[in-house]
Amino acid sequence: MTEVYILLQTKNGKKKKDKRGINIRTNANRIELLAGTLLRPSPSPNDAAEKNTGSFESIDTADIVEVQCNKQEVEKLKGAESDLLRPIPTCVERLEVYKNKDWLLEGSTLRTGDTVFVKIKGHQSELPGRLRYRGPLPDLPGLYFGVELTENNGEGTCDGVFQKHRYFTAPPHSAVFCPLHKIRKGRESWQRSDRARAGQASSAVPEMSTPGGNDVLRIGDRVMWPSDNGNEYGTVRWIGSLPDDESGEKTVGVEFDNQIGTGTGKYRDTRLFYTKHGHASLVPLMGLIRVDSQDGVIVAEPRTPDLEYNPDAAELDPECVRQQEQIFRQCKQSGSAPTSTVSQPTQPPQSYPKEVTTHSSLQQRSGSRPTHSSDVASDIRTGSGDGATAVSRVGKPVQVEEGEAVPVDFLQQMGMKDTVDESGVNPMYLMSKYQESCERNARDSKQSSTGSQTLSVTPDPDLVVGSMVEVFGKTPRYGVIRWIGNLDVRQNKPGAAGSTDQRQNKVTAGLEMEEEISAGTDGTFCGERLFTCPPRKALFVPLNKCRKDKRFQAESKDRSSHEEFGTLDTPDITGDISPPEVTSPEELTVVCGKKKGIQGHHNSCYLDATLFSMFYFTTVFDFIFNKPQESGSAPGQVQKVLKEGIVNPLRSYNYVRADKVLRLRELLDKLGTIPGMMGEEKDPEEFLSALLSEIMKADPLLHLSSGEHTYFYQLFIEKDEKLLLPTTQVLVELSFLQGNVKLKEVPSCLILQMPRFGKEYKMYRRIIPSLELDITDILETGIRECIVCGGLATFECKDCYSQHGQGLNTTAFCEQCIKMSHQHKKRQGHNPQALLVPKEFLPRYAKMQEEAAFCGRQNGELAGPADVVLPREKMELFAVVCIQTSHYVSFVKCGMGKDAPWVFFDSMADRMGEQGGYNIPEVQHVPELTHWLSESNFEHINNMDDDRQLPEHMRRLLCDAYMVMYQSPSVMMFR
Repeated sequence: MTEVYILLQTKNGKKKKDKRGINIRTNANRIELLAGTLLRPSPSPNDAAEKNTGSFESIDTADIVEVQCNKQEVEKLKGAESDLLRPIPTCVERLEVYKNKDWLLEGSTLRTGDTVFVKIKGHQSELPGRLRYRGPLPDLPGLYFGVELTENNGEGTCDGVFQKHRYFTAPPHSAVFCPLHKIRKGRESWQRSDRARAGQASSAVPEMSTPGGNDVLRIGDRVMWPSDNGNEYGTVRWIGSLPDDESGEKTVGVEFDNQIGTGTGKYRDTRLFYTKHGHASLVPLMGLIRVDSQDGVIVAEPRTPDLEYNPDAAELDPECVRQQEQIFRQCKQSGSAPTSTVSQPTQPPQSYPKEVTTHSSLQQRSGSRPTHSSDVASDIRTGSGDGATAVSRVGKPVQVEEGEAVPVDFLQQMGMKDTVDESGVNPMYLMSKYQESCERNARDSKQSSTGSQTLSVTPDPDLVVGSMVEVFGKTPRYGVIRWIGNLDVRQNKPGAAGSTDQRQNKVTAGLEMEEEISAGTDGTFCGERLFTCPPRKALFVPLNKCRKDKRFQAESKDRSSHEEFGTLDTPDITGDISPPEVTSPEELTVVCGKKKGIQGHHNSCYLDATLFSMFYFTTVFDFIFNKPQESGSAPGQVQKVLKEGIVNPLRSYNYVRADKVLRLRELLDKLGTIPGMMGEEKDPEEFLSALLSEIMKADPLLHLSSGEHTYFYQLFIEKDEKLLLPTTQVLVELSFLQGNVKLKEVPSCLILQMPRFGKEYKMYRRIIPSLELDITDILETGIRECIVCGGLATFECKDCYSQHGQGLNTTAFCEQCIKMSHQHKKRQGHNPQALLVPKEFLPRYAKMQEEAAFCGRQNGELAGPADVVLPREKMELFAVVCIQTSHYVSFVKCGMGKDAPWVFFDSMADRMGEQGGYNIPEVQHVPELTHWLSESNFEHINNMDDDRQLPEHMRRLLCDAYMVMYQSPSVMMFR
């Protein structure tokens, strides 16, 4: 095993080899290796004279860099330390973890199931989670950790899948994969690391004197910066000299309460401290004042002993009734009105701001700005730093610490005099504190009880008017949503010139509670009636503080088929139902329109589009229904649900409700080897594999000469830059030629996956699905024509591809023509192979020759080999499944034959309702599709440089094709 070392201090090395492995023999290729770089012993001899000096090569850099180090400059990594450190992206973070032996020990002892805390970009605090995977990831060096977030589970990046490989199963967007520097066993470990990091970054200056020399500024202190437009408050997170500042002046990294910065605490390439995005700023030390100093800001003390009401108490404090009534009067007097709407906002509701006043002596100085004589100050003010920038001169309200009251004089200054009671407490502030307390207690109860439900940051999209809910709290309270809307509360903010009118919208639910509460009303808010209920039973709370009433979950399941999917029912149908015949415009109108096809629901589009293509207008897949299955067995259940619940209603009613497909998804998720079929986004090939191979164990559709048996064929080809507008005919021939494979027999159905990888990368911008696919030349026992004379071909030379024209048919020769063609010196090195011509066809071919010769004599002509018309095997295009922005749709042919019409299907074309609504599928007639795909239109398509010039359906068909399906009318009859 190769020894691995870590560099402890920055050194200059010399490039030894470039990215291609070519040696570099010049002394000008010097490169700096940062402390934290991983090294391995160099195989080259050591040129150093000193015995304690060794030669090493970097394993982090793209080029091979050699560096000479002594024993004090490197340390050898032990055991699995290199696997833990190598995935860490930056040398600074890697060295930090290495020097923290407790961190390394945690990484070596972490096991699946452990509770951990991870750092996620954009979050100030660490997020709790459970370790679900520990090990390597494809194409990435070292050891990684897969974590399922137990809170904030919408902040993850995946569901346990990395590069299409599932390592564990988690809800969508609730899992992350990260190296060791992003994960710790406890929050206290992160806090120790932050303190150590701050102490190191401050160059051994953990505290500094503020202006006046009497007060010492430390990490964690509250400070105020008097900006041009007002005072900004924040918390000290870092003290020290900036990495590129030679003046030695001290700068303070502040996490401001308001968003006046642009970063998270990173200066250029150096991480100084951590904050949530937009709150990190660097301010010269002399420009800050501690908020608790004698000559600084004096924040008003609380005027009441208890500003926060306990949401977990059995009954709210009676004083809350008076406070809420004052809120109502305030809203009424300020002229704001609730905006009634049932639409769900795209952004989570924000908390009400909390205002503070300042000491008069400080207000006189609030117009001053911090100064800095060095060039670093210029960088800070202009925002040239990467992440942590200087505070901008923007006047915004500042926030107070928990437990602080809002003084009366400030409220009067804000034009809110009437909202202040004798105690000087702003009821709006009380309400915001109450709501924050609700959220904090709910979060605490979550940590103390594993069975409780996580508090949602965004409202539950299934909550609508009429939903039965419970309000978060240790003592649950139950009610029914009677109103949902935005409550606009106006507050005038002090600005540099006049006042500005800012609104803060909270998506609020008006609840009719089961029991009377002291803070309740009769459905009025701000003097305006939003709904009607008995007195003292109406409560207005943020919608994200509500969840479904768990007492009625069973009942809601019984009601879901009608309320979640609409009232149009599609009962199961037994027996055999044939596809609908569409031969006239009247019959076409029956299958087209809205509420036709298969209704989509919750990431089911991949399934809907595939099922619609497979079963609506063709019987090529009906063979899976003909295979007898044991009653009650897993395949029998799937067969019954698929046939009687989906296919038969689709063919009879021209519509299938989403709950029927949901039953199929439940079975596939339970019985298949691909998890997540219930709610996750999948690909059609995953569904086909689960259905045909794993559950139904159906006979494969394709039998290849390589011995492989499969249900669909992926087109793997080398891209030809000269091929500007390929057809599936050309791509199929190229794929079979380059793969050196053939079909052993004519399939009843040929499913082709387009040459694209995932949902983003496409090898060709446009692909034309051929209306007919000639598979004669890719059959192992095909009857082929000689490219030279037109007779029966008995040899094939793949080296002659495209030398006698375009297409795979240019590789077939008869015995005489193969000899004549390969006498040319350019083709003498070719390797022709004999074709497997069916022996039973030879007598028929001889008879065809005699008939051609007889016809020639009758006409006075001499018949030749080309006069014998050989049969060719052709398959008919009947469906194209397309994908665009993770949404699948399909184009399907209504029957067989060249004149059969085409339709476009989208299972989620429209929607009824918003949060608790349902999708409406639609089938549209596409009369021009056959013309689009005809050869006469190819030149017109090729001349359109911009895809946006194409008609919508045409663009989706040519640019978004994901899977095409062909059927053989003759073979499917016998199957």
